[in-house]
Amino acid sequence: RRGAYWEWERGSLCVRLSYNRTFSGESAQGSWSTTLRPDVTVSLWPSHLSFGDAIQFGSLQHIHFDAKYRRSDEGDFLRQDLHKMHTYRDAILHSTGAYLLYPMREEENGTPTLFFEKETNRGVGAF
Repeated sequence: RRGAYWEWERGSLCVRLSYNRTFSGESAQGSWSTTLRPDVTVSLWPSHLSFGDAIQFGSLQHIHFDAKYRRSDEGDFLRQDLHKMHTYRDAILHSTGAYLLYPMREEENGTPTLFFEKETNRGVGAF
């Protein structure tokens, strides 16, 4: 269900996997602008801090994933989808990355390729 999350601790790291979490422009832990809702968000912070303390002390990192079911005719990412990932990374507080997830075709074998718009745009891409 929207807003559901699972949380666990592994060594010195806490991980929260959130499904359709809403990042509101009206919240201190939301976005800089409008309300945004990535499909999946992985949040990471040191295990010696609570989630709230990690926000307060700037130790929280979000990585967002958005599933898309269409690709360009060449099998590449669509430009407007990649722009949305820039929006997630830049507008949602504490974000360090945002990636598109595309389904692989049956005839595609091996490891998914990570596409970058440019090598200098670390933290935004498509699998």
